[in-house]
Amino acid sequence: MPMRDVAFSKREHEFVVEALTKKIRIDGRGMLEYRGITIHFSLDHGCCVVNMGGTKVMAQVAAELCRPRESRQSEGSLGVQVTVELNFNKCWNDRL
Repeated sequence: MPMRDVAFSKREHEFVVEALTKKIRIDGRGMLEYRGITIHFSLDHGCCVVNMGGTKVMAQVAAELCRPRESRQSEGSLGVQVTVELNFNKCWNDRL
């Protein structure tokens, strides 16, 4: 499915142009600066926590092998569950 164009509001456009002109990212880093990355593996199989600066991501992977249906021997299924929690960088609240 092709992505459709998303129109930015005038303020969003100004914000992006200002950040690019000043060569800073939304979190205040320069364009070539990167955040420190740490990865912590859990004792549970398939689970880890990744910290990238102020961003924390927890990932867990699980798999189950099942016999396909008799009527569809060459097909299988894949289930995906995603949970997202957003925390906005407080220093930019007054800029938007």
